[in-house]
Amino acid sequence: AEMLTERNTRNLDYLKRQLAKFKDETVREGEVSRKYFFKPQHISMIGSLFGARGETQKKLVRDAGVLRIEFAGRGLTKRQKKFNAIRGLDKADELESEEPHAFIVGYDEASVGRAIERIEWLLSRSEEH
Repeated sequence: AEMLTERNTRNLDYLKRQLAKFKDETVREGEVSRKYFFKPQHISMIGSLFGARGETQKKLVRDAGVLRIEFAGRGLTKRQKKFNAIRGLDKADELESEEPHAFIVGYDEASVGRAIERIEWLLSRSEEH
């Protein structure tokens, strides 16, 4: 029983460390945020914004010069909902009821605007193929 408790404690510590990596839609002072809601015809193409192992999303963040881009909303928040339940947050329920969107956080309006332009460009390219 003692070994089981020790293993459970290690597992719980590991989960807490993993959960700390996940960010919710919080914005610190001096940061600018905006939600970009996807059009119905783009819903099926949202996966192209992630890319293999999140590479497209990471490149989008670097190119636009924003702090982060998170995808949330109906159909995109299930994984986050599981983790938020463990953390005791109910924000995932609220996000799950929203339309699918990109939550963009940057240092200024210009960088957030560049991210939105880049997202629209990527979606239009996906539409062509």
